[in-house]
Formats: sequence, C-alpha cells, structure tokens
Amino acid sequence: RTGPKLEFLCCICLEVFTDPVSTPCGHNFCKNCITQHWNSREVLCDVCTGTKLKALKSCLVCLTSYCETHLQPHQTVSGLKRHQLIDPVKNLERRICSKHDKLLEMFCKSDQMCVCVVCSVSDHKRHDVVPLKEEYKVKKAGLVKKQAEIQGMILKRLEKVQEVKRSVQLSKEEADRELEGGVQFFADLMDFLYQITANKMSFCNGRSCKEVCLQHFCSSHHR
Repeated sequence: RTGPKLEFLCCICLEVFTDPVSTPCGHNFCKNCITQHWNSREVLCDVCTGTKLKALKSCLVCLTSYCETHLQPHQTVSGLKRHQLIDPVKNLERRICSKHDKLLEMFCKSDQMCVCVVCSVSDHKRHDVVPLKEEYKVKKAGLVKKQAEIQGMILKRLEKVQEVKRSVQLSKEEADRELEGGVQFFADLMDFLYQITANKMSFCNGRSCKEVCLQHFCSSHHR
C-alpha cells in the first residue's frame, strides 16, 4: 500500500492538506499550520534589554524595530518623525536596496526582483517595472486560483481513495459469497455420496442409481 504523494502533504504536520494555502514563494501548507507558524515568529523590539517586548513598528531608516515605549522618540523628535515606519518585520536590511539605500518598493517583472525607485530609472529603466503593491495583488490573485486548483485536486484524490475502498469492500463481499457457496456445494456433495454408499443401492432401469442420483444432484446445483 502506498501513501499519498508528497505534493499533497503539508511539510509542517506531514499530513494531507487541510484547507490548503500557498505562500508567495510557491509553497503549500495547511492554513492552520502556517498561521500558527507565523504567529510564533513575532517581531521583537531591538532596543529592549532583558525581556523583549513585541515590536509595534519598524523603521526603514534606522533598520530597527521598536516596541511602543521605544517608538516614542520617532513620534516626538522632529528629525526622527521624518523616518519611514512600517508594520514590524524581520530582516529589515532585505527591504532596503543595498546599492541606493532606498526602500524596495518597485518590482521588475523582467528580472523578477524587487527594486528601489532609483533602480527603476537606472539599471532597470528599459524593463517592465510596476509598484510592488500592484504586483503583490497580481501574485495574490494567482495564488488564490492555485489554492482552489490544489483543493480540487485533493478532493478528487480523496474521492478516488473512497472509490477504491468501496471496490475492495465489494470484491471482498463477492469473494466471501463465492467461498460460502463452494463450501456448501461440497458439503452437500459429501452428504449425497455418503447416502449412496450407506444405502448400497443397485441398478435402476439399466443404469446405476448412483449415476442417476449424481446426475440429478449436479443438475439441481446448476439451475
């Protein structure tokens, strides 16, 4: 017996997908599994010492995440108020262009990579460049469609498994009936032969009663 194919297994729980979802990188998970996984990866304040509190915002200029307390200077100090704050994320340096120190807020379709505004008018000026948010919506729509397709494939596979189970059950029941009928046939035959031997019957109408009775027995079991 073989198990389900790997493409139908969630790599977190190692079971067949339940309410499957796709991530932007193209991997598939159970919705509950990936939600719990993401919830366990809270972004913590980079400034807190000892017990770190949950970050409220991340600063793209400082490349630092701040809890509510340590975020206050960015809300009161004039120089810091101009810094761009976003929802807390890990690996802030990955959201900044290493060449121009600008936010990666554009997406180059030609090279399939995130770029900054400066990159879009220099290195990628002849490429198909769109706002990252716009491309995100397109990717998300594609993932939703793919999710529906995967869900349909899983349902079809489960239906096929149920059909196989029903077929196996019907075959087993039919085999049991055949076996039961065969056992009964040979039991009746043994009883019949025993009766012939016990009665020590002689010839009837030019033929032995054994032959006549045996022929009658066989014909009665083939009607």
